Amino acid sequence: MNKKLTKTAAFTMSICMMVSAVPTTMVALAADTYPGDNAVKEYREYYTASNGTNVYVDCVRDNNSQIWLTDKNIRVIQDAGTSRGMIRFPADKNPLKKDTSTWDTKAQILHNTEKVYNLYKNTLGHKNYDFSGSGDQKFYVFEFEDIGNAGSNIKIDNYGKCPDEYINLLYFGKAGQDTYSMGTDIDVVGHEFTHLIVNQKLGWWPGEISNETFSLMEAYCDIMGELCEDEPDWMVAADVFKDNTASNKIYSLRNMKDPQYTNNKLLENVTPIGEDYEFEDFSFYKNYDDYKRNTKWLEENYKYGSTMNPNYYATTIIDHAAYLMYQGGISKGDLAQIWYKSMDYYTGDTKNATFIDCRKAVVKAAESYFRNSPKKVEIVNKAFDDVKVKTHNTKLSQATAAVTTNMHDFCRIESYKLPNNTYWNTGNPSTSSRTAIANDMSSYLPMGPTALKNFVNSYWQVQEPYYQCAGFAKKLQCDYFGTNAFVQISDNSYIPEIGDHLRVERFYKGRSLGEHSVFIRTVNSNSITFADCNSDGNNIIKWNNTVNTYRDSAGRLCYKIGSYTYQFVWAERPIKLGDTNADGILSNDDLKAMDNIINGNISYRMYDGLLREYTADINGDHTIDSTDKTILSQLINNKNSARNIYGFVVY
Repeated sequence: MNKKLTKTAAFTMSICMMVSAVPTTMVALAADTYPGDNAVKEYREYYTASNGTNVYVDCVRDNNSQIWLTDKNIRVIQDAGTSRGMIRFPADKNPLKKDTSTWDTKAQILHNTEKVYNLYKNTLGHKNYDFSGSGDQKFYVFEFEDIGNAGSNIKIDNYGKCPDEYINLLYFGKAGQDTYSMGTDIDVVGHEFTHLIVNQKLGWWPGEISNETFSLMEAYCDIMGELCEDEPDWMVAADVFKDNTASNKIYSLRNMKDPQYTNNKLLENVTPIGEDYEFEDFSFYKNYDDYKRNTKWLEENYKYGSTMNPNYYATTIIDHAAYLMYQGGISKGDLAQIWYKSMDYYTGDTKNATFIDCRKAVVKAAESYFRNSPKKVEIVNKAFDDVKVKTHNTKLSQATAAVTTNMHDFCRIESYKLPNNTYWNTGNPSTSSRTAIANDMSSYLPMGPTALKNFVNSYWQVQEPYYQCAGFAKKLQCDYFGTNAFVQISDNSYIPEIGDHLRVERFYKGRSLGEHSVFIRTVNSNSITFADCNSDGNNIIKWNNTVNTYRDSAGRLCYKIGSYTYQFVWAERPIKLGDTNADGILSNDDLKAMDNIINGNISYRMYDGLLREYTADINGDHTIDSTDKTILSQLINNKNSARNIYGFVVY
């Protein structure tokens, strides 16, 4: 057999190397000799779990009535520690005998490993369990004594020899002052088991990947580990902390429900080398934008060493997305299916996969699995939206939005739900009634972020919610474009576009009667067609209003209906990718602003730190550079190849 050094995973869930999934080898250490598979028969024996309950585990009994901790696929073996704290491996892979003092702990580890194995094999349909290439489909599980030296010694035996034998091995750290044995928590076992799965399917292994891919690897292991639990608590390794109770779980390695409140008791007494930073300075992240904006700071200030590198802090972003899917109504079993199946939907260089790649893969898996349940696919998409893992382009491209027939089809479908001459007053923005209620405001639409004037000197729209005419126009905008981020244009040079929310002031014989909003359906050379609501003061819906437009002496857009004159006040439209000066159009002025951003002459940080960056970071990689400028040039020149890919800003 060819000799080669096997891979080793450091413990990827805590500052200490306490758990690993390893294809590796064993050398001699044995007590009583296991009689062999031919001399044993199946048997069930109870053990006392760490929570004090008695649970049964599959094991075997030999002809001498000795009970051994093994089943057909998994064996728990003797401890691997020595007096020197160096790791030694038993060559004969002896299972543990019933009369040993650690029977209960080892039995619980075996029980957990069985459950994880059966989930992958019987529920998810995973077929290949030979992760090391040795041809061995069985597992060997043990605890080790010296967690500090595990990584350096697992690769070779203590005599520096390259191992000749390869097996599938899971090993777990023993109980400590504050924790039970790590293998007694099934989500820890599921986490480490999943390391072998993601390595086999995607090539994800510690030491061979970095950055977001490393975070993805950890997140998949966290998520699948949680889904191995009977009732997920969404707190990684919570059940190994002795101070936790079933009803009050404070400590965990990562809090998937509320990442920023992660409380890892194992790190309470850890201080970075030579610095005054506390662990709390390094909070786990709940959304992608916050993490990306702090990546440089993390890299510069991180002092904990390779067992807790900055990539861990982004793991909880994906963790939290899975938790939100569960909270949104997707069952534990269905979540396990789509996250497992998503591994088959990654494309390209998987060892450099990004969070966006993860979203695409999980959504594709969900679309395939939930073919007849589109609402569940919406839950998946919303979860990624909520943790800010999303591409900037909307479902509707800029090129598609500008086509009149597309707007016509949209209005036809919307008018089925909100018929002409009915009243938008039910309290549900998607329904109407045939009864007028004077001055009713119950149907409304909350506003998204709306930038006024431009991004250099900007302030935010504070009126909320939009209701009556403005609410109706905003609803149609959001439904059509698939975004809720808008820019408000008040310059008199305004030129109407399809999908604009146009705000006008109404005059009668020179006297102002207040303002009104309309939604522009079509634009011709001297006319516009719009839909509106509440032009009569009773929230009546009208879909087909066509008016001729003209310019007054100040250059403002105007139109007339009967004896009433309507004069431009402002217009809102979706913020377009590349609209770096936020004037509502794409032009060479945006190229100048892009140059200033790239050269560092102006900051692209807005009041909320997001919106301006989104317009300049066109390809969504959180870096503004020449690639974004090239795409912007294509958008300005109406290149449909770009306009079909890069839509409006999604906030």
